[in-house]
Amino acid sequence: GGAEPLPTAWSLSSAWPNPFNSTSRLRVRVPVASRVKVRVFNIEGRVVATLFDGVMLPGGNVVGFEGNALSSGVYIVRLESGPVYLARKVVLLK
Repeated sequence: GGAEPLPTAWSLSSAWPNPFNSTSRLRVRVPVASRVKVRVFNIEGRVVATLFDGVMLPGGNVVGFEGNALSSGVYIVRLESGPVYLARKVVLLK
């Protein structure tokens, strides 16, 4: 098996597992090395966690979401990089 080809577009996978109890993951694919911020927002639009804030290398990157400090509910995981904004809904059930 050869190496996975580099992505040509940005993507943010659905979270797995979802709903989740304590830990969930999302796959971020970036076409070029970029400064990326992945944050979690509650349903009121407030930032409740920052999952990643730094330079992400091209290819597939997995970001973990630890929900232990949060209460059950719906959250939005949002990736931001320059003009790129991608979001996914996750459900935390305790």
